[in-house]
Amino acid sequence: QQAEDFTDLFLIMLVSIGIVFLIMVITFKSIKAPIAILCSLPLAAIGAILGILISRISLDITALLGALMLIGIVVTNAIVLLDRVKQNEQKMIIRDALVEAAATRMRPIFMTAIATICAMLPLLLKKAETGSLVSQSLAIVVIGGLAMATLLTLIVIPCIYELLYFRKSRKQRVKQISNEYTTVE
Repeated sequence: QQAEDFTDLFLIMLVSIGIVFLIMVITFKSIKAPIAILCSLPLAAIGAILGILISRISLDITALLGALMLIGIVVTNAIVLLDRVKQNEQKMIIRDALVEAAATRMRPIFMTAIATICAMLPLLLKKAETGSLVSQSLAIVVIGGLAMATLLTLIVIPCIYELLYFRKSRKQRVKQISNEYTTVE
């Protein structure tokens, strides 16, 4: 029964990732930005797995429900960051847009992550009850995944975004350097 539940939850996670990706492609009218955004999910998985290993809890259905929650929470932080990048690209080169967006959006990203983590603390500290749907494992997965993803999103996602737009970014930098060189002369 538990193996069947795990399979169902993994299938639900794949479907939810697909839906999120489809909505982002429609919204951004591009495939590269949504790919960069979805790269934040493995960052959350790293934190969730570390949380499970450090706390030495067993993987159960509620832990997987926490992982399902993480899909929406973590993707939101990356969307907030890259939406600002897209706005900045109208007046800046990609690299400058990424630096400005990371600096500007850092505070709201940290605030939402800290608020979510603090909301999970009572569940983390709650005494485990047999048969309870919500448990410490859900809190551990959400807290670990969100903490790791939040820290790494501000570093890794801009790097991935620039790699996806490598040619455009390189042309912009070369053009900017040549403009600065001719201005100096």
